Formats: sequence, structure tokens, C-alpha cells
Amino acid sequence: LAAQLEKRSRAHERAVAKLSVIQEQATRAANQAASDRANLEQTAQRDVSRAQEQIRAHAQTIGALVAEKTELQTRVQHLERLSQQRAQ
Repeated sequence: LAAQLEKRSRAHERAVAKLSVIQEQATRAANQAASDRANLEQTAQRDVSRAQEQIRAHAQTIGALVAEKTELQTRVQHLERLSQQRAQ
């Protein structure tokens, strides 16, 4: 009976040790996943910020081009009126 108890005690100790190793591995994996996620989120946020800045720059460029086009159209219309007046 004592031998059987000793045998089961050793088996239990091995199982506890194995469980401890598995728990450590799970903790390390969870920590690594959290770190990877944080890095990914940081990279994504940086990319979004860059894209937003590019959009702002493009919007400013478009605004300037539209203003220039409007100014040129006004000048063309003015020149066309002058040309028509001279032709009469």
C-alpha cells in the first residue's frame, strides 16, 4: 500500500510540474500576443496618421487648384468679353 501511495505521489508531482510548465508557456504566449497586438496597433495608428496627413495635403492642393481654375476662368471670360467688344 505504501509503495502504491509513493507511486501515485510521484505521478502527482510529475503532473503538477508538467502543469506548471504548461501554465508558464501559456503565460509567455499570452504576453507575446499582447506585445504583438500592441505593436500592430501602434503601427496601424502611425499608418492612419500618415494617410490622414496625406489626405489633408491633397485636399489643400485640390483647393488651391480649384481656386486657380476659377481665377483663370474669370480671366478668360473677361478676355472674351473684351474681344467681343473690340470686334463690334
